[in-house]
Amino acid sequence: MMAILPQPKTTEPEMMRPGGYVALFFLLLLIAWPCIAPGAVSAPATDEPHLTIAYRSDTWPYQFTNQQGEPDGLIVDMWRLWAEKSSTPVRFVAGDEQATYAMLHDGRADLLASAWTGMDTARHFEHGAPLVEFEHYLYADAGLPGLASLRDALPYRIGVTRGSYLEYWLHANAPGAAVAVYRDYRTLLGAVERGEVKLFLAQEDHLRQYAVAADRSLTAMESEAKAVSPR
Repeated sequence: MMAILPQPKTTEPEMMRPGGYVALFFLLLLIAWPCIAPGAVSAPATDEPHLTIAYRSDTWPYQFTNQQGEPDGLIVDMWRLWAEKSSTPVRFVAGDEQATYAMLHDGRADLLASAWTGMDTARHFEHGAPLVEFEHYLYADAGLPGLASLRDALPYRIGVTRGSYLEYWLHANAPGAAVAVYRDYRTLLGAVERGEVKLFLAQEDHLRQYAVAADRSLTAMESEAKAVSPR
């Protein structure tokens, strides 16, 4: 199986060195669930009644803060549509995954824009209907030998983002793994570029967004990707 990312119009493939990264397809199929209903209209900063929705600032194209400092993304747009149709004023607050759960827990937010099922933190909250199915991949430096299963990756540090479902999943399914935790995808992929980690868990969309923002090419995703079982 091959994993090929679209090539942005950039210069040399600086990020994916040496020889690029291959996507090892153990396909974590993850479901994003909203904590009430899909969709939102932003409420002005007044005391009028409104719902406060905490959203992830770094998960392009689903929910993120755009260059104008505004909430954006497919899931944010769904909340906006719901708010418009239901005439419900809504205000967005941004944070990383861990911060958004904290906002919901301490009352600074009424809803999460989306949440993963299966995490211990998510079990304390009520979920709505599923919105989106995601595929996450274990990306490995193409120079690493003999990676046929997740177990083969255990001698190496595996990069994940802090408080994410992938961090939770990795601890639960690979308790012997050396987990390298980073604040967000930008810092994680910066560490990949510097060679601090040789393997990492991410969505393809997150890599594409980073490549465009950082003017990097992701051309070398096409060589010798082996299927990897999550067992």
